[in-house]
Amino acid sequence: MVSREQVKNIRNNLIEFRKKVAKEKNLPPAYVFTNDELDKILVLMPTSVSALKRERILPDVKVYMHGEGIVNIIKEGKNS
Repeated sequence: MVSREQVKNIRNNLIEFRKKVAKEKNLPPAYVFTNDELDKILVLMPTSVSALKRERILPDVKVYMHGEGIVNIIKEGKNS
């Protein structure tokens, strides 16, 4: 079970990840993942790239580009 505090921290870390990636690639943050996609990620909390892909939360290209980072943030957040 994931506590509210853990969800809040995971959400904040995912938003920071999105900002960082967007800045590095000179893209709008929504190109990394949208707020709707973020909400789906937080509901399903996939802990593997294959689960992220299987749940169809993100298009394949976003899973390929950012999936590992997203999943790592979720794993770290669940373990904190």
